[in-house]
Amino acid sequence: MKAKIKQIIKNSFLFKPSKFLYQMVKYGYIKIRSKTSMKKWYESKGFSQEFYEDNVKDIEIWEQRFFYHSSCRDSINTFLNNIVDCKIFKLGSLQFRFTKLEDDPLFLNIHIREGVDISTEACNKSYDMACLFYKELGFDFDRVKFLCSSWIFDDNLQKYLPNNSKIVQLQNSYKMVNKGEEVTREVIRRVFDIYDDSQIDLSKLPENTSLQKKLKMALINKEKFYFCTVEKDYNFDENRAIMAIANKR
Repeated sequence: MKAKIKQIIKNSFLFKPSKFLYQMVKYGYIKIRSKTSMKKWYESKGFSQEFYEDNVKDIEIWEQRFFYHSSCRDSINTFLNNIVDCKIFKLGSLQFRFTKLEDDPLFLNIHIREGVDISTEACNKSYDMACLFYKELGFDFDRVKFLCSSWIFDDNLQKYLPNNSKIVQLQNSYKMVNKGEEVTREVIRRVFDIYDDSQIDLSKLPENTSLQKKLKMALINKEKFYFCTVEKDYNFDENRAIMAIANKR
């Protein structure tokens, strides 16, 4: 796809295009495919219009940030490209991407769309929905290993959040594999919706949610946050999953 977009730009302009122009053309191509090839694939699988609309919604969610925050345009395009390529699917609260199937288990990467319900009940429903979904796509497995890499799994957050916090409960349901690079700036972006890379006055950060209030205190106390990789083993029972999903509708 990258080579195709570069060729489109080369054939369309007499001057060397800027990085922003290249990013814009790529983003525009993603939007076009979301309404053509992506929709056609969903229809070919017999998926509902509601399921398609829920999955394509990420384009709308990220659009304003794409235009106004240059630092994240490439990462947004990469993520959205995986969605329109039908590699990432939102099933319940969580989003899943197939990684590999080596005998057993099935490996699935998890993405967490902002603002979704990450309660234990909602996540368990998503796990069951994912297992049934990939079974329907033809994968043969009895066990699943869920993987996720995100700042939201940094156990430093537990210093500031109550034990009954949904974030803490989610962390406790996974096993830590690795604590990697510092991503404090990314936490500020995602929690406070501030994508300006200039110096930030921490005392002026908003306090509109309990999470913002807690993390503002942490940042003022010079707390650092890190990109963490976690995993979760899940034994899939098809009958239990079908009954559980039916009971939660």
